[in-house]
Amino acid sequence: MNDLLLPVTDKKLMIAACEGSEQAFGKLYERYWHDLYKIAYRRLSSEEDVKDVLQETFISLWKNIHHISVDENIGGYLYTSLRNKIFNYYEKKQVRLKTLMSQPFHPVESEDQVYSLLHTKELKLAIR
Repeated sequence: MNDLLLPVTDKKLMIAACEGSEQAFGKLYERYWHDLYKIAYRRLSSEEDVKDVLQETFISLWKNIHHISVDENIGGYLYTSLRNKIFNYYEKKQVRLKTLMSQPFHPVESEDQVYSLLHTKELKLAIR
């Protein structure tokens, strides 16, 4: 039987990636990126946030590849990792909101005041 015609399994790609094969990791990335993108896009507010979360997911996979035990399908691991990254994203967003809301609020000077100050500075400069 010809091995070239058989699809490469996730397990084989994981083994090769564990051995340092960036090509095998790239194939895993290509295999799962689109599906994970669709999942993240339904849950996040912007495409940039989706791409950031996906990047974090695959970076985490690469960093932890030697500690991951996956039999045949890494999709479940990646889905769980993505879900956790999305949770982390919302936690950070909530913390940022709380921090922002706890800051004292100082009303911005009106445009007229700003223009008046600029005009005064320009006049003083012209007089000098």
